[in-house]
Amino acid sequence: LVPEIFIPELLRLIAVSGKMRPLVRKIPMATDTTNLGSLTTGMTMYWPAENQTITQADPVFGQVVLSAKTMAGLTSASVELEEDSSLDLAQLLATLFAEAIADEEDKQITNSNAAPFTGLLHDSGVTVVTMSSGNDTFAEVTFQDLNDVVDAISARAKQGAMWFFHSKTTTILKKLRDLNHQTIWSQGTQPGFQTGVVLGPPATILGYPYVEVDKMPSTTATSTAFIAFGNPKYHLLGDRKLITVKRSDDAGVKTNETFWRVT
Repeated sequence: LVPEIFIPELLRLIAVSGKMRPLVRKIPMATDTTNLGSLTTGMTMYWPAENQTITQADPVFGQVVLSAKTMAGLTSASVELEEDSSLDLAQLLATLFAEAIADEEDKQITNSNAAPFTGLLHDSGVTVVTMSSGNDTFAEVTFQDLNDVVDAISARAKQGAMWFFHSKTTTILKKLRDLNHQTIWSQGTQPGFQTGVVLGPPATILGYPYVEVDKMPSTTATSTAFIAFGNPKYHLLGDRKLITVKRSDDAGVKTNETFWRVT
Protein backbone atom coordinates (compact mmCIF):
# COMPACT_ATOMS: atom_id res chain seq x y z
CA LEU A 1 0.00 0.00 0.00
CA VAL A 2 3.01 2.29 0.11
CA PRO A 3 3.10 4.88 -2.69
CA GLU A 4 5.88 3.84 -5.06
CA ILE A 5 7.67 7.19 -4.85
CA PHE A 6 7.90 7.07 -1.05
CA ILE A 7 10.77 4.63 -0.56
CA PRO A 8 13.12 5.82 -3.32
CA GLU A 9 12.58 9.42 -2.20
CA LEU A 10 13.39 8.44 1.38
CA LEU A 11 16.63 6.80 0.28
CA ARG A 12 17.59 9.83 -1.78
CA LEU A 13 16.85 12.20 1.07
CA ILE A 14 18.98 10.20 3.48
CA ALA A 15 21.93 10.33 1.08
CA VAL A 16 21.51 14.09 0.84
CA SER A 17 20.88 14.74 4.55
CA GLY A 18 23.50 12.52 6.19
CA LYS A 19 27.10 13.68 6.45
CA MET A 20 28.81 10.38 7.31
CA ARG A 21 27.09 7.71 5.19
CA PRO A 22 28.44 9.01 1.85
CA LEU A 23 32.00 9.05 3.22
CA VAL A 24 32.38 5.71 5.03
CA ARG A 25 32.77 2.29 3.43
CA LYS A 26 29.43 0.49 3.18
CA ILE A 27 29.42 -3.31 3.53
CA PRO A 28 26.36 -5.30 2.34
CA MET A 29 25.35 -7.88 4.96
CA ALA A 30 23.58 -11.08 3.90
CA THR A 31 22.97 -12.16 7.52
CA ASP A 32 22.63 -10.49 10.91
CA THR A 33 26.35 -10.98 11.58
CA THR A 34 29.17 -10.52 9.09
CA ASN A 35 32.80 -11.40 9.87
CA LEU A 36 35.57 -9.59 8.04
CA GLY A 37 39.23 -10.50 8.19
CA SER A 38 41.55 -7.73 9.33
CA LEU A 39 45.31 -7.30 9.33
CA THR A 40 46.59 -6.39 12.78
CA THR A 41 50.32 -6.51 12.07
CA GLY A 42 51.94 -6.55 8.63
CA MET A 43 55.16 -8.07 7.38
CA THR A 44 58.60 -7.17 8.78
CA MET A 45 61.73 -7.21 6.63
CA TYR A 46 65.31 -7.80 7.83
CA TRP A 47 68.88 -7.51 6.54
CA PRO A 48 70.52 -10.83 7.43
CA ALA A 49 74.28 -11.21 7.21
CA GLU A 50 75.72 -13.63 4.70
CA ASN A 51 74.79 -17.26 5.47
CA GLN A 52 72.74 -16.16 8.47
CA THR A 53 69.21 -17.33 9.24
CA ILE A 54 66.43 -14.96 8.23
CA THR A 55 64.25 -13.97 11.15
CA GLN A 56 60.69 -15.15 10.66
CA ALA A 57 57.96 -12.54 11.17
CA ASP A 58 54.43 -13.56 10.30
CA PRO A 59 51.57 -11.17 9.69
CA VAL A 60 48.94 -11.14 12.45
CA PHE A 61 45.32 -11.38 11.41
CA GLY A 62 42.26 -10.37 13.37
CA GLN A 63 38.55 -10.16 12.78
CA VAL A 64 36.05 -7.35 12.48
CA VAL A 65 32.48 -8.33 13.34
CA LEU A 66 29.54 -6.35 11.99
CA SER A 67 26.34 -7.00 13.95
CA ALA A 68 23.05 -5.72 12.57
CA LYS A 69 20.59 -3.82 14.74
CA THR A 70 17.14 -2.51 13.87
CA MET A 71 16.36 1.20 13.77
CA ALA A 72 12.66 2.03 13.67
CA GLY A 73 10.31 4.98 13.75
CA LEU A 74 6.53 5.17 14.03
CA THR A 75 4.09 8.01 13.56
CA SER A 76 0.42 8.54 12.89
CA ALA A 77 -1.91 11.20 11.59
CA SER A 78 -5.67 11.53 11.52
CA VAL A 79 -7.40 10.57 8.32
CA GLU A 80 -9.00 14.02 8.32
CA LEU A 81 -5.57 15.66 8.30
CA GLU A 82 -4.45 13.45 5.45
CA GLU A 83 -7.57 14.22 3.44
CA ASP A 84 -7.85 17.95 4.20
CA SER A 85 -4.23 19.04 4.39
CA SER A 86 -2.85 21.14 1.56
CA LEU A 87 0.51 19.50 2.25
CA ASP A 88 1.74 16.33 0.60
CA LEU A 89 1.75 14.41 3.88
CA ALA A 90 3.63 11.39 2.51
CA GLN A 91 6.39 13.62 1.15
CA LEU A 92 6.59 15.58 4.41
CA LEU A 93 6.90 12.38 6.45
CA ALA A 94 9.52 11.04 4.05
CA THR A 95 11.59 14.16 4.65
CA LEU A 96 11.18 14.01 8.43
CA PHE A 97 12.00 10.30 8.61
CA ALA A 98 15.02 10.77 6.33
CA GLU A 99 16.40 13.59 8.46
CA ALA A 100 15.91 11.56 11.65
CA ILE A 101 17.60 8.47 10.19
CA ALA A 102 20.50 10.50 8.81
CA ASP A 103 21.02 12.24 12.17
CA GLU A 104 20.97 8.91 14.00
CA GLU A 105 23.48 7.37 11.60
CA ASP A 106 25.77 10.38 12.04
CA LYS A 107 25.49 9.96 15.81
CA GLN A 108 26.23 6.22 15.74
CA ILE A 109 29.29 6.68 13.53
CA THR A 110 30.79 9.59 15.46
CA ASN A 111 29.49 10.07 18.99
CA SER A 112 27.46 7.08 20.17
CA ASN A 113 28.54 5.48 23.44
CA ALA A 114 27.42 1.84 23.01
CA ALA A 115 23.81 2.74 22.26
CA PRO A 116 23.73 0.38 20.45
CA PHE A 117 27.05 0.98 18.66
CA THR A 118 30.26 2.66 19.77
CA GLY A 119 31.17 5.73 17.74
CA LEU A 120 34.73 6.76 16.99
CA LEU A 121 34.86 9.32 19.83
CA HIS A 122 34.24 6.53 22.37
CA ASP A 123 36.15 3.69 20.70
CA SER A 124 39.01 2.46 22.90
CA GLY A 125 40.98 1.53 19.79
CA VAL A 126 41.12 5.11 18.51
CA THR A 127 44.24 7.14 19.31
CA VAL A 128 43.51 10.04 21.68
CA VAL A 129 45.42 13.31 21.76
CA THR A 130 44.98 15.34 24.95
CA MET A 131 45.12 19.12 24.85
CA SER A 132 47.92 21.04 26.53
CA SER A 133 47.97 21.01 30.33
CA GLY A 134 45.52 23.47 31.85
CA ASN A 135 43.46 23.78 28.68
CA ASP A 136 40.12 22.18 29.45
CA THR A 137 37.58 23.95 27.24
CA PHE A 138 36.89 23.62 23.54
CA ALA A 139 37.86 27.27 23.01
CA GLU A 140 41.37 26.60 24.38
CA VAL A 141 42.40 24.22 21.61
CA THR A 142 45.69 25.32 20.05
CA PHE A 143 47.52 25.11 16.75
CA GLN A 144 49.95 22.64 18.33
CA ASP A 145 47.06 20.45 19.58
CA LEU A 146 45.82 20.08 16.01
CA ASN A 147 49.35 19.37 14.77
CA ASP A 148 49.62 16.59 17.35
CA VAL A 149 46.36 15.09 16.06
CA VAL A 150 47.63 15.06 12.48
CA ASP A 151 50.93 13.52 13.59
CA ALA A 152 49.08 10.77 15.50
CA ILE A 153 48.06 8.87 12.36
CA SER A 154 50.19 7.20 9.72
CA ALA A 155 51.22 8.79 6.44
CA ARG A 156 49.00 6.33 4.55
CA ALA A 157 45.95 7.26 6.62
CA LYS A 158 46.61 10.95 5.97
CA GLN A 159 45.84 10.33 2.30
CA GLY A 160 42.14 11.10 2.10
CA ALA A 161 41.99 12.21 5.74
CA MET A 162 39.64 14.95 6.91
CA TRP A 163 38.45 16.64 10.09
CA PHE A 164 35.10 16.02 11.77
CA PHE A 165 33.60 18.44 14.29
CA HIS A 166 30.52 20.49 15.15
CA SER A 167 29.88 23.78 13.35
CA LYS A 168 30.52 25.66 16.62
CA THR A 169 34.04 24.23 16.60
CA THR A 170 34.54 25.64 13.12
CA THR A 171 34.11 29.13 14.57
CA ILE A 172 36.88 28.41 17.10
CA LEU A 173 39.30 26.94 14.57
CA LYS A 174 38.86 29.81 12.12
CA LYS A 175 40.50 32.08 14.68
CA LEU A 176 43.61 29.93 15.24
CA ARG A 177 46.95 30.97 13.73
CA ASP A 178 50.16 29.08 13.12
CA LEU A 179 53.65 30.05 14.28
CA ASN A 180 53.90 32.50 11.40
CA HIS A 181 50.65 34.17 12.50
CA GLN A 182 48.79 32.81 9.47
CA THR A 183 45.28 31.42 9.89
CA ILE A 184 45.13 27.63 9.73
CA TRP A 185 41.69 27.84 8.10
CA SER A 186 41.63 28.26 4.36
CA GLN A 187 38.46 29.26 2.58
CA GLY A 188 37.43 27.10 -0.35
CA THR A 189 34.63 27.50 -2.84
CA GLN A 190 32.27 25.47 -0.65
CA PRO A 191 31.67 25.45 3.14
CA GLY A 192 33.38 22.19 3.99
CA PHE A 193 33.16 18.78 2.38
CA GLN A 194 29.50 18.30 1.52
CA THR A 195 28.01 14.77 1.33
CA GLY A 196 30.98 13.34 -0.53
CA VAL A 197 30.47 15.49 -3.64
CA VAL A 198 33.28 17.94 -4.32
CA LEU A 199 31.85 21.06 -5.94
CA GLY A 200 35.20 22.82 -5.88
CA PRO A 201 38.22 23.14 -3.58
CA PRO A 202 36.84 22.62 -0.05
CA ALA A 203 37.58 24.80 2.92
CA THR A 204 40.41 23.28 4.93
CA ILE A 205 42.02 23.19 8.36
CA LEU A 206 45.80 22.77 8.12
CA GLY A 207 45.30 21.76 4.50
CA TYR A 208 42.75 19.01 5.19
CA PRO A 209 39.02 19.31 4.37
CA TYR A 210 36.52 19.19 7.19
CA VAL A 211 32.98 17.95 7.74
CA GLU A 212 30.59 19.67 10.12
CA VAL A 213 28.52 17.04 11.93
CA ASP A 214 25.64 18.19 14.13
CA LYS A 215 25.99 15.10 16.35
CA MET A 216 29.57 15.93 17.35
CA PRO A 217 29.93 17.61 20.78
CA SER A 218 29.15 21.33 20.70
CA THR A 219 29.71 22.43 24.30
CA THR A 220 32.58 21.82 26.68
CA ALA A 221 32.28 18.91 29.10
CA THR A 222 34.90 17.18 31.24
CA SER A 223 37.22 14.87 29.26
CA THR A 224 35.15 15.15 26.10
CA ALA A 225 36.65 14.40 22.71
CA PHE A 226 35.27 16.96 20.26
CA ILE A 227 37.50 16.86 17.15
CA ALA A 228 38.24 13.79 15.06
CA PHE A 229 40.70 13.35 12.20
CA GLY A 230 41.25 10.47 9.83
CA ASN A 231 40.27 8.73 6.63
CA PRO A 232 36.56 7.78 6.75
CA LYS A 233 37.02 4.87 4.33
CA TYR A 234 38.43 2.89 7.27
CA HIS A 235 35.07 3.07 9.02
CA LEU A 236 32.77 0.23 8.01
CA LEU A 237 28.99 0.64 7.89
CA GLY A 238 27.10 -2.63 7.50
CA ASP A 239 23.81 -2.57 5.61
CA ARG A 240 21.75 -5.65 6.52
CA LYS A 241 18.54 -4.44 4.97
CA LEU A 242 17.59 -1.20 3.31
CA ILE A 243 14.63 0.87 4.37
CA THR A 244 11.18 -0.63 4.71
CA VAL A 245 8.15 1.63 4.87
CA LYS A 246 4.70 0.37 5.88
CA ARG A 247 1.45 2.32 5.90
CA SER A 248 -1.58 1.02 7.74
CA ASP A 249 -5.12 2.23 8.29
CA ASP A 250 -6.08 -0.83 10.34
CA ALA A 251 -3.96 -0.09 13.41
CA GLY A 252 -5.94 3.05 14.16
CA VAL A 253 -9.36 1.87 13.08
CA LYS A 254 -10.89 2.95 16.42
CA THR A 255 -9.31 6.39 16.29
CA ASN A 256 -9.54 6.97 12.54
CA GLU A 257 -5.75 7.30 12.17
CA THR A 258 -3.23 6.28 9.58
CA PHE A 259 0.12 4.89 10.81
CA TRP A 260 3.49 4.96 9.07
CA ARG A 261 6.34 2.74 10.22
CA VAL A 262 9.89 3.00 8.94
CA THR A 263 12.55 0.36 9.80
